[in-house]
Parts: sequence; structure tokens; C-alpha cells
Amino acid sequence: MVSAAVVFLLTISSVCGEAAARKLEYVTVVSSQSLPYRPTPREQLATRMGMQEQFGLGQFLRKRYKGFLNDFYDRHEIYIRSTDQDRTLMSAEANLAGLYPPTGHQVFKENLMWQPIPVHTVSQSEERLLSFPLGDCPRYEQLMNETKRTEEFINVTNTYQDIIELVKKKTGLNEINVESVWSVYDTLFCESRHNMSAPDWVTPDVMEKLSVLNDFSIQPPFASCQIFELYRNNDSSVSVSMFYRNDSTVEPYPLQLPGCSLDCPLDEFMRIT
Repeated sequence: MVSAAVVFLLTISSVCGEAAARKLEYVTVVSSQSLPYRPTPREQLATRMGMQEQFGLGQFLRKRYKGFLNDFYDRHEIYIRSTDQDRTLMSAEANLAGLYPPTGHQVFKENLMWQPIPVHTVSQSEERLLSFPLGDCPRYEQLMNETKRTEEFINVTNTYQDIIELVKKKTGLNEINVESVWSVYDTLFCESRHNMSAPDWVTPDVMEKLSVLNDFSIQPPFASCQIFELYRNNDSSVSVSMFYRNDSTVEPYPLQLPGCSLDCPLDEFMRIT
């Protein structure tokens, strides 16, 4: 089974497989959205570049899980969930176009290498799976409070307080802080990618400092993904392996959960997380 989240959740299950020391049974892929296009403040559409990145991610997943995924789209095998926003829905659709190019009987128009695959949503008021920031989550609040007390967080806050105050003054966003200033950088970065003029106060020095704060935040690059692979071992035990992909030119980086091995036993994974 495979899935993807943050913008959309994609779930695929496998019902068979060859005997091996470790059998892959389930995969979760957590992916960020495509580069947005904002010609007006109200529009949030994925760009051509962003859709190409998501299409490439879909192709990567198809190649990585060849033999695990069926060659044909099967509605009993996959379920896709997206937040109810234009650019996240477009990101999911672009990803699926790369993941499931139609073949054989699924080609419904000659020379059209695309097929419609349903993407599901829930209303924002009911969204508990993909919404961010998380609301009413004690564990999330605990981790954020612990982070704010770290020496690194305090140093960054003090070092870049002048930039945060400048952003507040120029944008009128009085609630901006170290955790949320990424949203301003995100908008300015997207506009620059579309050759749109930046406000006069957005100098190269300001953008450089905002970039540092953006990297300090928890926002992943566009079309990056976190992969969780669930394996069943010969002794019937179950383990989880994690990988992070933020560059299409290299293989995903293996990740190790603090306090556990790279192939983390499922019970330990659940206890730690």
C-alpha cells in the first residue's frame, strides 16, 4: 500500500508478492504542493514548473515501486486525498499523471497519455488529516513549546527580530513570527519565479534573511516528499523504513528516527512517535 500527504494522500495496497527476507506491504509518501501561481492575491494555482515537478515525482514513484504497484490504475488499490485548495488538487492530479500513465484498455483517446483518477477532499472545517497548522493537538503544542525553548530557536529569533518587525510593518501582518514568516517568503519567492516586481522594501539583503528564516522553518521544498515504507519480515515482525526526497537528481536520503534503527520495529516506531 502507498500513500502521500501534506497536500494529498495517496494510498496503494499490494495483495501479493514474492517471498523474500523483507516484504514491502505499505508505503506512505508525504509530499509538499507544487510551486503556486498568484497573479492576484485570491488565486492559488500550480504553475507549469510546479506541475512538471509533481509529474516527475509521480514518475519517480512509479519507477521506485515497479513490481509493487500494478501497471494499471485500480480503484480498489489506490485512494487519493487532497486538501480542498486549487493548487493542491492540481498537484495531486499532476502527480497521478506521472504515476499512472494509461496503457492498454485504459487509453480512451489516441495519443493522450492521461486518464482521470478521482481525488477526494473534505471541507476545511472537517480536515484533520492534512490541515496545517494542527489544531487541538497536545503533542504538537508540546513539541513546539520545547522547540521555542531551545538555544538555537532563541538565537535565531533574536538575530532576525529586525527583519520580522520590518515584515510586520510593511505587510500589516502583526502575527508574523519565526514560525510563520515562511509564508511571506513563499509569496515573494513565487512572484519572483514569475518575473513579478517585488515591493521596494524587498531588497536582496531582505530576501537573503527571509530565505534563512524559511530554511529554519518546517516548510519542505515544493514537490519534495517523505517516504515511509512498511515491511513484514520472515519472522512476521513488522518494521518501518523512512526516506526523504528533496532533489530529483539524487536518490532519497535514508532517515533514522532518534532512538531506533534505520529499519525501526513498528512497535518502537509507534512508541517514539
